[in-house]
Amino acid sequence: MVAAAVDRAPHLERNPALPVLGCIVYLLAAADIGERLEQIVDCQVVQAWPLRAVRLWEHDAQAAVRGGAVGLTVLSPLMANASAELVAQAAQQVLAQAPPEQQADLLVILGVFGEPLLPAAGSVRLVGKERLIMSDLVHYVLHEQVAEREARYVDELQRTLEATIAARFPDAPLRFAPLIHDITRTETLHQLIVAVVQAADVMAVEQALGRAADTASS
Repeated sequence: MVAAAVDRAPHLERNPALPVLGCIVYLLAAADIGERLEQIVDCQVVQAWPLRAVRLWEHDAQAAVRGGAVGLTVLSPLMANASAELVAQAAQQVLAQAPPEQQADLLVILGVFGEPLLPAAGSVRLVGKERLIMSDLVHYVLHEQVAEREARYVDELQRTLEATIAARFPDAPLRFAPLIHDITRTETLHQLIVAVVQAADVMAVEQALGRAADTASS
């Protein structure tokens, strides 16, 4: 809701009297910043819009689960009076009421929110390994983690290549740096590091970098 209101900020600025209906849901007390959306320019509040705030810790987890709404059931571990037993009950309710294609993701979210109440092994048993594998949310997180690790490894190899060039040829031109940053294949970077160690002169390094950069851009 807040994001939608922020996206419409220019429209609101042109129409300051336009009513704004919005709601912000706070998952944790530490995130509570009040009940207003403010537009601040040069440290001055230019516009302010009141928002209805829902603070989950002020609501009863047992009542949420008894109410039968799947959305509130998944959020119940963040509410008052939540317990491991209630999280297990909430999982059964998700299985009974949520569409099959949504169950895996909803159970993963329930397991994440219920993690302070359950040991890690308990969360896995709650969700089930098969549902963890099926969850689009888990796939997305794992993909992001793999991509981050690969990016860090590429950055390390690029730095190693730069350091190797600097150690062998201290007068190597600065224009090598952009070429190196364009090369992101780990196998190619490994080969270039070896090539620099074996290179007879700077020209040989430049030729190797040029060929690798051309291949990377093709």
